[in-house]
Amino acid sequence: MRNLREKQQMLANVEQKIMMLQKSYEDSVNEKLRLERNMALTQARLKRASKLTAALADEKTRWEQTIEVV
Repeated sequence: MRNLREKQQMLANVEQKIMMLQKSYEDSVNEKLRLERNMALTQARLKRASKLTAALADEKTRWEQTIEVV
């Protein structure tokens, strides 16, 4: 009987370890997804910032030419 209880306790310990590993895995997957979304958002922002910077550089050139004419 004692041997059975020991084996059941060992099984319970293994199951608890599996549950902890499963939670850790799920947390890691969720973090990966969050980081991928954040990366996509950041890339979109960088692309828009690049377009804005180029547009502002063109505007600066236009203003400089306007000032020279006046």
